[in-house]
Amino acid sequence: MADELLKDLAEFERTEDQYLSQIFASDEEINRVEAMAVERSIKAVDECKTKEEFEAIVGED
Repeated sequence: MADELLKDLAEFERTEDQYLSQIFASDEEINRVEAMAVERSIKAVDECKTKEEFEAIVGED
């Protein structure tokens, strides 16, 4: 559980750094980050095994 927490914290810090860098980012950097977000979203949806998991990701009830 501690390992999971550390991984989540590291991921949060990377995401925070990316977000903050967008304030001063070029269009190319913004496009790269957006593409990475899309890829992660697709991967998360692809890994769903149940309807409930899918709905939890996309926010449907």
